[in-house]
Amino acid sequence: MKRRALAWICLLFCWIGASMARADDFQVLSVTPQGETAGRPEISLTFSAPVADESLQGKTLPPERLPLEIRPRLEGDGAWDGADRLVFTPRAPLAPATEYRLTLKPLRDRSGRLLAGPQSFEFRTAPLKLLEVRPVERDPYGGMTLEFVFSLPVPPQRLSGFVSAESGGQTVNLAPQGQVPSEKVRVTADSVPGPTLTLKVEKGLAADVGPLGLEETRTITVDASARLTVTGSYAESRDDQGRIFLYTS
Repeated sequence: MKRRALAWICLLFCWIGASMARADDFQVLSVTPQGETAGRPEISLTFSAPVADESLQGKTLPPERLPLEIRPRLEGDGAWDGADRLVFTPRAPLAPATEYRLTLKPLRDRSGRLLAGPQSFEFRTAPLKLLEVRPVERDPYGGMTLEFVFSLPVPPQRLSGFVSAESGGQTVNLAPQGQVPSEKVRVTADSVPGPTLTLKVEKGLAADVGPLGLEETRTITVDASARLTVTGSYAESRDDQGRIFLYTS
C-alpha cells in the first residue's frame, strides 16, 4: 500500500514538474487573425519572451530576416513591434475564399531557448455561399428559369456537377446558362411535373476566385405552380424620371 502511495506521489511531482517546464517554455502566446477574416488585416504573433533586440524593433525586416512563412504567398511588410511581438501588414486585400497558413521558422528568444509548442496557424477568408435561389420565368410548356445568387462569381457550367433537381418523384433536367462567371447564374429546368421543384446543391462547389467552396449540401424547395407572383424588384432614376422593375414568376 505504501509503495503504491509513493508511486502516485512520484507521478504527481513528475506531472507538476513537467507542467512548470511547459509553462516556462518559449512559445507563442497569441496569434491574430484567427478563424474567418477579410480585407487587409494586420497579422501579429506575440511571444512569451523577448526575441528582438532594440536595434531591430520598429524597422521593416528584409524578407530573408522575417521568421515567418505565409502560404499562399502574401506581399507585405514585417517588423518587430516590440521585443516580443511580430507584425506583418499585407499590401493588398486577402484573396477571397482562401485559407492561409502561417509557419514560423526556427526561432530563439534572447536567452537562446528554441521556440516550443504550436508553430503553424491558420486563418481564412469567407468561403463561397449560396445566398438565394428564386424562380424568374415560366414558359407555357411547364419549364422554368431559376436564378442562383452567390456571394462570389461562379462559372455557370460548374453548376452541372453540383446541382440536381426533382419534382413529383421525377428527375428534372437542368441547364446552366452562359459562360462568364457571375454572382447571379441562371439555370433552366425542363418541364416540371409537380407543384414544387426540389433542388439539391452539393457541398464543394467553388467560385471562380478562390478554392474554398460551399461547406454544406443544401436542399431547396421552389414553388413551381403556374400562378403569377412577384419574385424580385429594383428601382432606378435618371434626371427627373424613375422606373421600377419587377421580376415575376
